[in-house]
Amino acid sequence: MSVSKSLRREYWTKEEDKALRKLHHELGPVWIKISINMVTKTPKQCYERWNNATRPGINSDPLNDEERAMIDLLYCDYGPKWSVIASHIPGRTARIQFLRIPSLSLTRSFHNSSPRYVIKPKFKIPISPDPPVRDSIPAGMHALGARLNLKFSNQKILLQALTDRTYVDTDLPSNEGFQVLGNNAFGLYVTEYLHVKYPRLPLPILEEILTMYCGHTTLSTFGREVGVDRQVRWQKVTDEALATQSANGNEKRWVPESNTPRGIGKVTADAVGAIVGALYFDQGPAAAKSFIHDQFLSRDVNVGAIFERHIVNPKRDLSYLMRRHSQEPPISRLTAETGRLSKSPTFIVSVYSGTKKLGEGFGSSLDMAEFRAARDALKKHYLKETKDFQLPSIVDKENVVYVPTEIEDTPAIV
Repeated sequence: MSVSKSLRREYWTKEEDKALRKLHHELGPVWIKISINMVTKTPKQCYERWNNATRPGINSDPLNDEERAMIDLLYCDYGPKWSVIASHIPGRTARIQFLRIPSLSLTRSFHNSSPRYVIKPKFKIPISPDPPVRDSIPAGMHALGARLNLKFSNQKILLQALTDRTYVDTDLPSNEGFQVLGNNAFGLYVTEYLHVKYPRLPLPILEEILTMYCGHTTLSTFGREVGVDRQVRWQKVTDEALATQSANGNEKRWVPESNTPRGIGKVTADAVGAIVGALYFDQGPAAAKSFIHDQFLSRDVNVGAIFERHIVNPKRDLSYLMRRHSQEPPISRLTAETGRLSKSPTFIVSVYSGTKKLGEGFGSSLDMAEFRAARDALKKHYLKETKDFQLPSIVDKENVVYVPTEIEDTPAIV
């Protein structure tokens, strides 16, 4: 049965909605038969009208404040994916976008021969924007808190943690206090983890690994990954400018003595540290420790590569180590070789202390293989990992008895 397009594009009436419900009840979701009985509607129009307007359980009332806030929060995560957003709000459909912005309509445009829809206003309405509320919490900050599972007793605490000392348009204190607390929490929990897991690590290597886990660059990179850099409140000024403002009485915040410009990387790293400090202050040490373990200590750091960078003369260091432990001096032995007279020979050397094999290495020359064998022996000694260990901070929990691990000898490599 042929139906003209002009008829098919008419708006739905209340009588047509009632007929659609009746036909769906009688025929089920057989849209071709329903369309034939509706006469002026196509199967697609019947399907869309049922799912977006007439299906039982759909809420067509105006959005309340809670739903509007939820839409703003979900929009930060999903963008204009209205079907996905509507699935999180009971009783709402993908047409929630028209309830959210009722003065907008869809017009079709073309780009590279592929159709897309662009939202354009039906008519212009003079709007006088409301003045911004001082220290209001934007939707993006709510989304950041949900993304990181931050459960503060007051959202103003998160706002303060994201307020840099350069930001002056606020009544809240800056995040400097939280930052100091967070940096010390990082130092405590990361250091105890590394010291217990690698009890023989020399101090210089331990410090570099500590920097890899919670240094400025790591905190800044993490902040960019999760969106802290887009929510932190700061102003691009130098410390000298802050000092001038403070001298003139326009700035009451603490000002360091250096004249280093504060970029977004430094500000982001400070904000991440402040978030950890805010967690420690508001939720207690367990929450800060859990956040550090989940977000930072769960990341892979190539400890072996860091150790190798500090090894300059492994044969000498291995000799000192054996002498310190009153063991026989190390002896290198050629265990295998191939292609000695060719252009690409390979030698395998093992290093022994008495009859105990300490390490093994290969190379295109005997010196290279001996070097790698001694370095392998040092790595096996200093990078020994403790399995199933307890951290000293476990005493923060009630009714838990801390069982200390064995204290190892950790001399610095000579």
